[in-house]
Amino acid sequence: MRPLFLLLPAFLLWSSFAGAQTPADDLAKAVGQYHAMRRYQDTVTINNDHDRIIGGLQSYLSDIEQLLNRVLQQGSDDEKNVARYFRAVSEYELGYLYGRIGNRKQSYNELVKIKADYEYFGADSSHFPLHYTMDETTYEIRYHNFGPGYAEYLTGLGEIAAYSGKLEEANDYFAQALTSSFLTRWNRYVVINQMWKQKTTQEQDTVLLGLTLRGLQTIGQLDSASRVTIRKYGYTSADNYANVVSDILDQHPEWSNSGKTQWIAAGYLDSCGERDRAASFYSEAMYNGLAGKLELRSIINFAQRIHNSALETQAQKKLDADYADETDPVIRNLGSVLNQVLASAHDLNDRLHSFRKRKIHAKRWAGEAWASSLELPGALETILTEFLKNK
Repeated sequence: MRPLFLLLPAFLLWSSFAGAQTPADDLAKAVGQYHAMRRYQDTVTINNDHDRIIGGLQSYLSDIEQLLNRVLQQGSDDEKNVARYFRAVSEYELGYLYGRIGNRKQSYNELVKIKADYEYFGADSSHFPLHYTMDETTYEIRYHNFGPGYAEYLTGLGEIAAYSGKLEEANDYFAQALTSSFLTRWNRYVVINQMWKQKTTQEQDTVLLGLTLRGLQTIGQLDSASRVTIRKYGYTSADNYANVVSDILDQHPEWSNSGKTQWIAAGYLDSCGERDRAASFYSEAMYNGLAGKLELRSIINFAQRIHNSALETQAQKKLDADYADETDPVIRNLGSVLNQVLASAHDLNDRLHSFRKRKIHAKRWAGEAWASSLELPGALETILTEFLKNK
């Protein structure tokens, strides 16, 4: 849903104005017309009668601009600031509608025209809050009411600039959008995808690889309805991104980073719901030398979750082979603790005699129990057991 840029009723009431038309009256009427224009925008069904669609919105916009121009000429500084705000968001509606009907050139022209106003309010939160009165009620507009709209503005203008061949300009808007905490997940997908499309026309490099992985990540963060939209309209899918990752690593195997790159891609594919493709990438990761214990255990957990016994066996065998001679981490890191405890024991000989030559049971770092083949003196076993109880 598109942001409304407003409205929070304030706690106080400003006095109503009587007599001649004042800047406050003009401002209130302009805001009322803005709301009416937004309702019109929301009910528009796009068809071939573009002139009628645009004309309907422009009739609202003409009234709004006439009212706001009077405020900008005659109002107080605060009223002028509010008028500037509503002039910008009102004219945005026209640029947005041109984009909806596919007139990118006119959409770009309208959106660029309000760039200075959007940057004025979007880049500096100190211009907020704004206040205005309508129907004897004071309303307050805070920065977080405008932030989502500013992020949408940067996304839309960047997308249209990219389609128009203004790539450097588009990337500037995209970079600004990505810094916004108000950028929606869908718009983040749009921004990354546009940057990625530009990069695919150039030489393969690590920047393209990074953007491709980010593209996978953004799809994994989308809700199911957004993923349906991607499939319905043939937008760049997780499978498209995965194909590019494979192609890049086929050409540049050194960028695999011993399988870490495939492992990262597999995790994103899993979050996208692409389980089979994720399994394939996990297998490739191990083939290319993935050796981290955490990474291998994550593959085992994934394989168990999707009931892929072949992948589970592959990962378990690699884990066992790579770490066959390694002492359990809990035991390995316990030496200094044991030495301190033993040094303070009052009856060490008795404890060693009572518990000598018993096998211990320790916990792996992942929380699983295992039986050690080590035979430690009984005192060490007792101390170790007590230590593990508290882990």
